[in-house]
Amino acid sequence: METKQVNWGQFRELVTDHIKNNRGPRMCRGQANSAWKMQTSFHRQQSQLQWDQYFDILPRLADFVFTETGFKYDLNEPLHRGAFLAFIQHHGFPTPLLDWTLSPFIAAYFAFSGIEDMLPQFDEVAIYVFDHMLWQSKFKQVYDYTDRSQHVTVLVPFSMGNRR
Repeated sequence: METKQVNWGQFRELVTDHIKNNRGPRMCRGQANSAWKMQTSFHRQQSQLQWDQYFDILPRLADFVFTETGFKYDLNEPLHRGAFLAFIQHHGFPTPLLDWTLSPFIAAYFAFSGIEDMLPQFDEVAIYVFDHMLWQSKFKQVYDYTDRSQHVTVLVPFSMGNRR
């Protein structure tokens, strides 16, 4: 893992150079504090939520979402389950998914969006860049959302019913 400490101008230059040299897409994630672990919202709240209980409440939650949106997710269908998890995550519900983007500038937005200019809470933000194509070629991808084994699987859930 390579770490670089750069200012905004250097960041823009790195991104521009990457695009000019057509190095292919990379996934990016921005965090407001470079000391934070890269954890999903579910794993940050693990003491409050147990894995089995979590997946037991999803059908009831899906029913509430259907009442509000009119979109019915079939949680037995893996594509629907992934789309539903992405939907509830984007509305603040903890999930075992970790958001990434293909845009380094969107990652930068999320890294800086919560920072107060005059009174920053943290010394450094973090923008992570992940070569997901290389990862997928070397490591087994697990698409069962209920799998408890530690793994990193790259998935892009459908945006069914999710405007965010």
